[in-house]
Parts: sequence; structure tokens; C-alpha cells
Amino acid sequence: MRDGEVDEIDRKILSILLDDGRKSFNEISLMVGVSTGTVANRVRKLIERGVIKRFTVELDWRKLGFDVFAIILIEAEIGKVKDVSEELYSYPEVGEVYTGIGGTPHIVAFVRASEVNDLFSFMQNKVAVLEGIKSVRSVIVGESRKNKSSLDYSF
Repeated sequence: MRDGEVDEIDRKILSILLDDGRKSFNEISLMVGVSTGTVANRVRKLIERGVIKRFTVELDWRKLGFDVFAIILIEAEIGKVKDVSEELYSYPEVGEVYTGIGGTPHIVAFVRASEVNDLFSFMQNKVAVLEGIKSVRSVIVGESRKNKSSLDYSF
């Protein structure tokens, strides 16, 4: 199989792991209808091919004291987009950074803060002062309906 190409069994395994990455190979094998060895081999190959990048946990950030989740929309000078995005990603407040082409914003960052004042301080003292920043806007997220990391991949 080529990189990124998966069959129906791989899709089922991926869907189960997306829902609960702690499932044992034995549990997955029972759910998919193949042997435990087949699941182990399939997962190993998916890792080797880069389809599975890593295993992680999903945290309830609010229970850890980070009550503010914001999406930061940044317009940057075209020649500075990469530098700005790399600097943003180095900040502990930033969970994800995306860059795009074909319009503004050029950079989208997902940020967590304890309270709105901390978010404001972060934007004013760390983001707005970066070289190449043209404008910064934010959207404070009130509620999240679905996290795409838990997307059902059985399609």
C-alpha cells in the first residue's frame, strides 16, 4: 500500500483508536473481527507509514484552570508568515497553529488562558509585538460541539 492509503480494516482500526487510543489490540481485534496479531501488525505499519503520527490524550483544560479558549486570527506580512507561526508555536499558551494562503487571516492559532485578562496580555505583549504582524483579532470560544481529533473515520 502507498503512504496514506488504507483499506476497510485499517479504517476500522483507526476509527476505534481515534475514539479511545487506550484500547488494547485484543479489544480492537474483537471489534474488527481479525486476530490480535493482525491488529498489531496493521498498527505498526500505520505508524511506520506515518498514517498514525502519535498517541496522545485529550485533556479537559477547564479542569486544569484554563477557562478561556480563543482562536487568534493573524494577518502577517507575507515574508514573515513562517517566522511568526514558528514563534507562536513556541509559546506554551498556544496549542495549535495553522498557516494558509489565498486570503486573510494568514495564521490561525488556538490559545488557552486562565482568564480573559491573561488572553489580552498574551495578545498584547507576545503576539502583537512580533515582527511582521499587521493585525490580530480573536474569537473567544464559548462551547465546542465536536473535536475533529475524534472524527469518525469509518467513512
